[in-house]
Amino acid sequence: MTDLPGAALLIDDKFKFVEDFYQKNSEKYYTENAAEFFNLVKFENYFIERGIPVLRYHSTDINEFKDFIDKINNIRLVVLDLDLDGDGEVGDVDKEVVREMLEILKEKLGYFFVIIYSAHSEEWNDIRDELSDELKSIINHLEIITKEEPDGIESKIREALDKISSLAILFPFEKNLQKSIDKMFSNLAEFDMDTWKVIIQNLKRETGNLWEYELINLLLNMLKNYYMPKEEIFKLSLSEEKIEYDRDTISRIYRTFNYITGLPEPPVFTGNIYKTEEESSEREYALIITPECDIAQNKHDGRYLAIYGFNIKENFSRGYGRNPDDDVPLYVRKSGKKSNGKYKSYNKLNEFKSPHQYIYILPFVLEDGNHIAFDFRVAESVPEANIKKWKFIARVNEPLITDIMDQFSNVFNRKGLPSLIPKGMKLIENDR
Repeated sequence: MTDLPGAALLIDDKFKFVEDFYQKNSEKYYTENAAEFFNLVKFENYFIERGIPVLRYHSTDINEFKDFIDKINNIRLVVLDLDLDGDGEVGDVDKEVVREMLEILKEKLGYFFVIIYSAHSEEWNDIRDELSDELKSIINHLEIITKEEPDGIESKIREALDKISSLAILFPFEKNLQKSIDKMFSNLAEFDMDTWKVIIQNLKRETGNLWEYELINLLLNMLKNYYMPKEEIFKLSLSEEKIEYDRDTISRIYRTFNYITGLPEPPVFTGNIYKTEEESSEREYALIITPECDIAQNKHDGRYLAIYGFNIKENFSRGYGRNPDDDVPLYVRKSGKKSNGKYKSYNKLNEFKSPHQYIYILPFVLEDGNHIAFDFRVAESVPEANIKKWKFIARVNEPLITDIMDQFSNVFNRKGLPSLIPKGMKLIENDR
């Protein structure tokens, strides 16, 4: 079944039949419930025979369900009965429990197929209408409604996968990721504790209290060596036609790759961006560029090198004069003048590239999708006590933070060699 990269979770009150049967030990009870239960077991065996792990759940207790979900990972298929209290109909209680279960699963899982396997599947639309918009978008093409035998499910999952372009990347990536982890761990499992101690001691010597962060990076880099497939895994058919982009989508992608947000009171560290308490617009935001090794080895003496920046949208607009004496927006002034002494045009500056070597733009870094321009010329050493008063915004990921620090270093270390060759002289003279 498409090598599902995860387990199946079956939620159905009929699983309680097993417990009740042993407790009541009643032939009458068995006769009344066995048929439905064994139909469900047949459904369960369908997944097991295809190598897909199966988990069962039958309670309508939401707190119990939360505790259950917290203990498990990697659920990619949820088979859901709608009559969870087993009274023969889908009442208000059933509908509310189903909604709450799906919301909990949304918070825990990245994506999951929902198979409605119920004699009352016509009630699903009413339940679905009351789901949050975010949850609806997640399961929009991932829901499969069936009263049939399980044999038709595989083709329906393939149909659902074909509708979601993102899963054409995520689905095969996750499948190969699981295999790569197994390969890597089969080798690492041979390490004894002394080997790990040597690795950790070396990391502590280099990075201090950040050794756990660096150990995770080390393991992830090792995983890359095991991941590279011998054959094509992303079987995509891409056309050469021009693709229309959606700005919100581009913003989400860029933020996901380049920034870490939502960290709870992180320590002051390389790449942290803060909203300062400065009154000056050009110092509204600060980016920490003290090298990681200096922080880890406590060489910073409680002070951190910060470069300051500002919100581009709030400091850039059309309609400004371009003459040297004109009052222009902050971003225009910071971007410098052309060789003729005039400020650069709006169209020239309204691009995703830095206007000159002193300005570094971080696109989409703010939560509202706006950008910050950092000015390498506005930098200072700031005490940690002052930084602790600022509001953490995000942390810049690798390799972007390294690029920022390299450019900062290059700007102030460049020699500025004099040009002794006349402008216009050709590299090779006309030969005859």
